[in-house]
Amino acid sequence: MKSTILPILASLLLIAATGCQSLPQGNVEQKTRVTHVVVCWLKHHGDVAERRKLVEASKTFRAIPGVTDVSVGKALVSQRPGVDASFDVAVVIGFKDEKSLAEYGKNPIHLKAVKELLMPLASKYVIYNFVNQ
Repeated sequence: MKSTILPILASLLLIAATGCQSLPQGNVEQKTRVTHVVVCWLKHHGDVAERRKLVEASKTFRAIPGVTDVSVGKALVSQRPGVDASFDVAVVIGFKDEKSLAEYGKNPIHLKAVKELLMPLASKYVIYNFVNQ
């Protein structure tokens, strides 16, 4: 499992850099201390409508206190070795600190998205959290 973390994170960074809506890079570096990465595989792999629902719900996370940035999008196909593009949706959320990440987990906006969309639509999801250094 550890061997898949770096390719997934590299893919997510590429997704964020290729057009996902986010704050200007200078602001993100100053405000974001903790990053939360969610990679999702849909039960109906490739379903455009289901992917759109997850993307739109993820954008609502910007309204949660302590969130500094939200980037969300679909996998970018690549021929490079080690790039995993098997997922349907990836979400990268920046937080001002670890407390903000913990509060996000209890926020009604987040809980609603998990209950009404993530759990019914995703066959699998993987989450990575890290402190930016």
